[in-house]
Amino acid sequence: MRHIFFSFLIAATHFNISWAATPNWETFCIKASKTEFPGADRPSAEQAKALAECASVDLYFGIGRPADPALARQCAYVEMGNGDELIWGGSSILIMAYANGRGATRNLDLAIRLACENDLAPGGGQAYRIEHLARLREENWEGNDFSICDDTTSGYWEGNCAWLDARIADAKRETELKRLTGDWNETERKAFAILRTDFERFVESRASHEVDASGTARAMLAHQEETSLRDGFLSLVEVAEHNTVPVFSAAQLAEADRELNRTYRQIQSDSEFSYGTVTRDGIKKTQRLWLKYRDAWVAFGRHKYPAVSPDLWKVWLNRERTKMLSDYLAFSLQG
Repeated sequence: MRHIFFSFLIAATHFNISWAATPNWETFCIKASKTEFPGADRPSAEQAKALAECASVDLYFGIGRPADPALARQCAYVEMGNGDELIWGGSSILIMAYANGRGATRNLDLAIRLACENDLAPGGGQAYRIEHLARLREENWEGNDFSICDDTTSGYWEGNCAWLDARIADAKRETELKRLTGDWNETERKAFAILRTDFERFVESRASHEVDASGTARAMLAHQEETSLRDGFLSLVEVAEHNTVPVFSAAQLAEADRELNRTYRQIQSDSEFSYGTVTRDGIKKTQRLWLKYRDAWVAFGRHKYPAVSPDLWKVWLNRERTKMLSDYLAFSLQG
């Protein structure tokens, strides 16, 4: 976990050297301020009324529904008219729409104007973003993957970008889960819903109590951990549905139990345990919820996959949990 944060710092340092902001960005803003908004890009009064409750970020990235960049652009104008106070909405989406030519004719001058007029949030990397867009304009760039996250310079914004990545990943994951469970009967779906409830309680506790929240990148790290856990959950469902669960022996089950218990006890018995904001009590709370989640998987497996021994699920999940806990011990040894 902590190595992710160090990697972020290294990448951010390299990024700032490569894209050192200069006073030129203010010149770009002066020139771009004369760029007009295309009247045809704004929604009509009737369209704006229909979009009163819209979310341009969902429309632009296809979260919870198919992506519709053109409708996202209209929605973003509505959000701008309502005060442009959304971190992910309004001018944020329009910057990307005009830079990428997605949902609007590419207009990097207008993207620069929008970036100049909205700093998005303190420490949001405004100067770097403006110079980045100016470079793309000079290069006659024709790509479509510019993101306002390309130029963030703060842990706060890294957290917001990680939140968006997580939402996009969640939407894709839900689509895949629906495909995998589409032919399940009602009883099986209800049993799966109970399992997911216990899983999400564990995920929430893991992100809240077992991720170091002492740095400015805490939100990013928490979102990344949640995404990793949910990806692992999907992988386990895929393994079960494709009948590719590995076969473990009784000896391997016993060893997995011993190793998990040994690792957990070692942490709880260490009165000097230290891992940022992570505490032994927080790990204890999360462990209880994890045990409930593991037992829920075993119960669900007995119902949905009766041919699979419950011991196989236990070995799989015990090993995953042991790896999570072992990371704390590895860090303590390094210290």
